[in-house]
Amino acid sequence: MLIKVVFFDLDETLYDYGSVRKTANQRVAELVEKLGIISSDVFIRTLRRITKEFYEKYQGLPALFDRKTRFREVFKALNIDVSEEIVTRLADEYWNFVYQRIKPYPDVVPVLEFLKKRGYRLGIISDGLIDVQLNRIRALKLEKYFDMFTFSEEVGKNKPALEIFQLALRKANCSPSEAVMVGDNVKTDIAGANKIGMISIWIRRGIFKNVEPDSQLETPNYTIYTLNELIDILNNITAI
Repeated sequence: MLIKVVFFDLDETLYDYGSVRKTANQRVAELVEKLGIISSDVFIRTLRRITKEFYEKYQGLPALFDRKTRFREVFKALNIDVSEEIVTRLADEYWNFVYQRIKPYPDVVPVLEFLKKRGYRLGIISDGLIDVQLNRIRALKLEKYFDMFTFSEEVGKNKPALEIFQLALRKANCSPSEAVMVGDNVKTDIAGANKIGMISIWIRRGIFKNVEPDSQLETPNYTIYTLNELIDILNNITAI
């Protein structure tokens, strides 16, 4: 079997986003209080409630990751009118904090460099808004390692929708059997890869590391705990 392309999820797979989100939200809350809109405590409490509703309303849609829309919903729930300029400023505060704080996991760069030297083409398949995700990749200083990027905003649906994986394969000009998908979430990364026929590899780290598969579709072909293990798997697949 010849593997031509290795696709990766981004958030939690290549870096720790979970540890940054809470602090970024607190920074936004502090700015809201500084601007004299509401207290930071009220903002955080309302944001938590709105976030739960957001996931129910936008599950499966790229809008799920739109911080501007989420912050607008917070103020709407509190019956507070704020300008679009303020909403944009808050979203910028959030993302700029994230961009400044995120770093790749220690195993990421060495493995990506090794795979590139071995001749694999590398891609990203990630849920989210195009500009935000590209900015994260640049902030992580990982852009140079990848040949193609595919984001859910391009197809209007989040993983595990087939459309995002189909688009990624078209960009890579390869068949599903020639591609590997590495991701941290069995319900999105693994289910989507299995559905289209890619080789699925679950890396158990990040916020979804303890979310077990609920079905055969969510069951990975391989499970790893560090990216270094990916090298042996690719060697074994090629040898079969």
